[in-house]
Amino acid sequence: MEITRRDAIKLGLAVGVLGGVSGVLLKAAESPETKSEGALSIVSVPSICGMCMAQCAIWVDVVNGKPVRIRPNTSAPTSAIGICARGVSGTFSTWLNPDAIKKPMARRALVDWVQGKISWEDAKRQLAQNRGKYDDMVEIDWNTAVEIIAKKLKELADNNERHAFTFLFGAWGPTASMRAAVPIGRFADTFGGGQITFDNPYCTYPRYLGHWLTWGHGHQAHTVCVDYGEADAILVVRRNVIGAGVVTETWRFMEAVKRGVKIVVLSPVFDETASYATVWLPVKPGTDIAVLNAFIKYILDNRYYVEPYLIRFTNAPFLIKTTDGLPLLASEVAWDKYGVAEPREFAYVVWDGNAPAPDATAKSPALFGEYEVQLKDGTTVKVKTALQILKEWVDANLAALARKHGVADYMEAVAREADVDVNKLREAAEIVAKYRAVAPIGWHDPRYSNSPQVWRAVGIIMALLGRIEQPGGVFLLTHLIMPYAGIYTKVMKYTKKDVPYKTIRGLTFSEYVATYGFGIYTIPLAPPLPGPSDRGAPPVPALVEKWAEEAEKKGYLYPYDTVQALYESVVHGKPFKVKVVFIVGSNPIPQIGNSRLMEEIFRNLDLVIVHDIQFNDSTAFADLILPDLPYLERMDLALPGPFSPFPAISVRFPWYYEEYMRRIQQGEKPGELDKRYRSRDGRTIFEVLLMIARRLQQLGVKARDGTDWPQNMPVGMITEDGIFPITNLKTFINATFRRIRIIDENGQVRAPTVDDLYKMGGYMILVPTGRMEVVVDERWTQALGREVKVRVHVFKPVKYSIELERQLWREIHHNSPFAKGQIPFPTPSGRVEIYSINLAYDVKRVFGKPVTTIDPSDLEGTKSAVDPLFSPVPLYAGMARPDYMWATKAATEGVEVDGLVPPDPPRRLLLVYRHGPYTHTHSHTQNNMLLNTLTHDELLTAWIHPDTAAKLGVKDGDFIEVKPAAPKVLKQLEAVGVRDVPAARFKVKVTKMVRPDVVAIYHYWLVPRGRLRVKAEKLAAIRSGPSDDNYFGPLMAGRLGTPGAMGNTVVEVSKADGL
Repeated sequence: MEITRRDAIKLGLAVGVLGGVSGVLLKAAESPETKSEGALSIVSVPSICGMCMAQCAIWVDVVNGKPVRIRPNTSAPTSAIGICARGVSGTFSTWLNPDAIKKPMARRALVDWVQGKISWEDAKRQLAQNRGKYDDMVEIDWNTAVEIIAKKLKELADNNERHAFTFLFGAWGPTASMRAAVPIGRFADTFGGGQITFDNPYCTYPRYLGHWLTWGHGHQAHTVCVDYGEADAILVVRRNVIGAGVVTETWRFMEAVKRGVKIVVLSPVFDETASYATVWLPVKPGTDIAVLNAFIKYILDNRYYVEPYLIRFTNAPFLIKTTDGLPLLASEVAWDKYGVAEPREFAYVVWDGNAPAPDATAKSPALFGEYEVQLKDGTTVKVKTALQILKEWVDANLAALARKHGVADYMEAVAREADVDVNKLREAAEIVAKYRAVAPIGWHDPRYSNSPQVWRAVGIIMALLGRIEQPGGVFLLTHLIMPYAGIYTKVMKYTKKDVPYKTIRGLTFSEYVATYGFGIYTIPLAPPLPGPSDRGAPPVPALVEKWAEEAEKKGYLYPYDTVQALYESVVHGKPFKVKVVFIVGSNPIPQIGNSRLMEEIFRNLDLVIVHDIQFNDSTAFADLILPDLPYLERMDLALPGPFSPFPAISVRFPWYYEEYMRRIQQGEKPGELDKRYRSRDGRTIFEVLLMIARRLQQLGVKARDGTDWPQNMPVGMITEDGIFPITNLKTFINATFRRIRIIDENGQVRAPTVDDLYKMGGYMILVPTGRMEVVVDERWTQALGREVKVRVHVFKPVKYSIELERQLWREIHHNSPFAKGQIPFPTPSGRVEIYSINLAYDVKRVFGKPVTTIDPSDLEGTKSAVDPLFSPVPLYAGMARPDYMWATKAATEGVEVDGLVPPDPPRRLLLVYRHGPYTHTHSHTQNNMLLNTLTHDELLTAWIHPDTAAKLGVKDGDFIEVKPAAPKVLKQLEAVGVRDVPAARFKVKVTKMVRPDVVAIYHYWLVPRGRLRVKAEKLAAIRSGPSDDNYFGPLMAGRLGTPGAMGNTVVEVSKADGL
């Protein structure tokens, strides 16, 4: 389309950007062909945002062959009403970042080593001395970079130490994100190395565990699968949905706000979401369970629970043996004593009328009661319903709390414990119960030692109110069940056919998927080539799994994918020594507890590789720095699953896609053409790994199962200099789509293609038709030498519009087999678990004592044989209380929870971080000129309550200094030879929007060694020192789900003269 400049201005085109943004954008991103000044040629290319994990759909407007603007693609559920400031600012991160990595770099010692000038021992010594600075870094070419990595990996392979290599990548890195997980996973499987998604123990896993123990995963842990459209009340537990969420959720949340939905917020900070709250409860950090249990008791006492839902969808009526706390199995009952035929299918037992009955056939199961049941072995066992136990244990727990505070009313007791107004607490309980609140499940929640039980309590509240898998509630995103298969097999361990409690109603996980696939909307993406695991190779001895095995022996339950294992490995050599770490698109050092300690971990590795688009804290400790391509220049199979409330596929197209394909048709050469559009000498992580794989093959290093690398990864699809041409990427993505089935516009059933996605704006909603087909995978059949068949859904491809929103909710969720009760939940009971069967079984397995030895009134946790933290119903007792969070016993250097101190205003405060408002998420956004301009300076100050400020003698605009208060921090640092104490200074904002025992800071990383100059300039008058909260807390592992210390870091605070 040709239009004049005047027409462009009328249309609102960002001509100012064309000529005014420093001129750098146009020069950096200039395409090989430029139009004349007289007219503008405008092309809008569909793509996927890479500024956070939500991966919203966008349009990139290309004018005269230059990308000038990013705008929302409203034909996607993620960006239906717009995109946030981060999304708009992508051009700044891509082409206006003064600290972008442009070429591969290595420390001089590595270059000398690979050239044979020095030994590895000499190189290793020099590397350790120089980490933390850039003085010895030199630019190298890609061949040298690949040779360094391949030579080191060959050495590991030759010494039978493949397991000493591991990847570190995180969810938030926009250059890593979900696109990186597949090639990283395949390379790790093929070579025999490990993977750690380092933010899991801090950001997600403890919360996820609460869900898995309650109703399973497959739902969206970042909450777009909350049906806000039919919600009447929302319970927000320290979750700044409005200020720090993602657009895909926030616009739906705000639509509910417009309807007048009631909102209850539990948070120590009055954030953007709290500003819309009907009731804001500034609960004392760590007391959330006490408040949530008060809500549970209120719901039960006042009969707000939804009885039909509890009977049909939960294990509330299941009979639990009072002897060992395990549920009664139908196979244990002497059915002949009751004149009932033994059930043929696996079943649990409920009380139906005057006798026990299999749960699936009972007509009117009792929700409350205590009974006796005759067993096949001739004995009689006493049982209670799960809901009866929940009520009794919560009652006892809150009664003990009332005794502690010397009051009769449990609400008064909880209000005193949580330090909130009792009338506000009562009002909040009534709202939650009466309006059947649904709870968003996402980031920034309380990540204390009791985090999994917090989310168990939230899940129980929603179950009591009938808000799971029902309109107005939270829904499972079943298309995520298979991507999380490892959770069900490796953590929950639903693989033990001989252990009923470790199955899904008697089925292993694989049997469950095969049996109920008709209701699990799996999107069957599959790599074109199988890997060693697909060929039956034994599992790789991954560090996190080996560490978890040892941790369980020490009394940890469900440790998984935890970075604490890296500390134990590097510092203590347990369970084995990791030597080589490859960091992909992420900045782990400031994101993990005791970040100064993390620096020393990286200082003591043999080789540290970082692949990223810009310098950051972690690149300072890298030996090899590899430039990635910014997302606007890449073609990716961007997986929107976690942030679309509906099954979907999408493709990220590079800004130059239209012109590229036209030039290919004109006969230009792929590879060389790709290079011309790249603003730096970068390679995607896929390209890097394929180059390494190719070199390993040349060096004679086979895959771990003895196969060649080209049998596992598409080595032949890159050019000699490591470019994966767009034409080849199209072929690869089409091959990855080969198992998916859609009904096209002609009524033909076939696989979708990249061209289909481009026509639909890069985003395709997949609506299940109820039809399934068996697909023979010819590629894998040929590769494996046996026929590979898969049963898949046939989907109807839909181009989203906001007018279709409610229709899609009804069609995909409200009328799903899960919502109709036709499919078991992925839990041992096949239902939402009011009473956790996993905890009941695993407590006995690990600790050797039944959960019935837990005393729910044992607040201190001293009388129970098993700590109440592990209770099958959430209790505010033992290690689930703040007293455990502030564990004051002597500090050890390991990751045990000890050596802490409680807040003691005004000198010792709990450091709480804030997020928002839609400007920053990670180090990539924080060096962005536009986002830093949009972020008000006041947001970056330290917020302190007026009472606390007065006692410290500080006022608005003054400065404070913070240091670690916990001896544990210093003990861990001493263990690796660090003597200096981390300290930071902040400008102060005095406000009543925080609790008196809290100092709240914006989660905004400062790189003390420079390199991120845009960010440093922004913070120059506001902060100094390592201004991330993780520098001031220890590296720890909680006993349940191994949560880190994020959220319970206590600091010493004093007035300072300035920065």
